[in-house]
Amino acid sequence: MSVLAAGETTTGARGNASLALTLGLALFLLINAFALNNVLRLVSPNYYSETVLNHTTDVLHAEGCDDSWGIMAYALQYAQSPHTTPLYTEIFFNQRLKFQYPPSSLFAVAGMLWLGGPELVRTVTPEDDSLIDSTGVPNCTTPPLAVISSASARHTAT
Repeated sequence: MSVLAAGETTTGARGNASLALTLGLALFLLINAFALNNVLRLVSPNYYSETVLNHTTDVLHAEGCDDSWGIMAYALQYAQSPHTTPLYTEIFFNQRLKFQYPPSSLFAVAGMLWLGGPELVRTVTPEDDSLIDSTGVPNCTTPPLAVISSASARHTAT
């Protein structure tokens, strides 16, 4: 039973043990999140040196690669158009695009497009050869189309 549920204060020995456990878990989290990821990046060969911290930095700076949104928008366009071939058969197998999401995920994309419009949602489709290569993998050398960047540019322009 917890100290608070028993009606006791947290100033006793149990409170000190809870505080020690909480601080220990926080230290464990920090070590795993930052120290371990940096050690892995330093000791790994170049082709394995990418960690979650690289992707977190990209997202926070709106520099992430368009790995899903464009293909999801393309799948939504296909799902909304008349067709006889099932969604996965056409998108994944026939067109060889990396669409590994459940069809229900397209509801989120449709909702974002309805609420914000295509200018605020990544809707680059595979027809744009400069952004997606022939294997369906996004070409990350082009400037990103970040939702945050689009929204901030829109607000600063007005």
